[in-house]
Amino acid sequence: MKKELACLVIHGIGRQEPDFANDLIAGVSKQLQTVGRDPEAVAWQSVYWDDILRPAQEAYLQAAYAEADLNAHGLRTLLLNALGDAAGYRQLPSGRSRGGEETLTYRRIHERVEDALGILYHGPLQNRPAPLVALAHSFGGHILSNYIWDRQQRPDKRLSSFERMNWLSGFITFGCNIPLFTFACTEVVPIRFPPPRLPARLKP
Repeated sequence: MKKELACLVIHGIGRQEPDFANDLIAGVSKQLQTVGRDPEAVAWQSVYWDDILRPAQEAYLQAAYAEADLNAHGLRTLLLNALGDAAGYRQLPSGRSRGGEETLTYRRIHERVEDALGILYHGPLQNRPAPLVALAHSFGGHILSNYIWDRQQRPDKRLSSFERMNWLSGFITFGCNIPLFTFACTEVVPIRFPPPRLPARLKP
């Protein structure tokens, strides 16, 4: 059936698996049925990026545990995941000054977002744009906000209007930590929402 709404889900810090969004999707679908709406009218796509940073973090922990008799493994893992994800995402290459080119990790994570949007658009949406609602947990809100900012500042004409986030109609965050990443900014400038190119019928 024709999809009336597209939903993009991205996870936050901490260990995740590719199926991290399954429970959320099932819960929302159940609620839609409760209010008499067809859950099949919603196209879902998740953005999984934990595997990009996980190998280096796990290798570090294994090396540390092999070298010393460390306790509190659970707490150490939790802190490494939380701080390591944030540091690895925007860490500048050695020798770069602040404000330099984004790192490979930043681009790789954003490529996952781009790929997910492409799957949505060319898959269940069948190349027909639909209102897009983004659901982001924790650090995922920061990642998605950066992705939207980049698309608004440097639009990629090779992508469809939908893939450039021009159909973003809602941005829902859970435990968003974006304010923590604004303290180094002399001026905090948000993304443009609703997007300037969002069809007028979808604007509030």
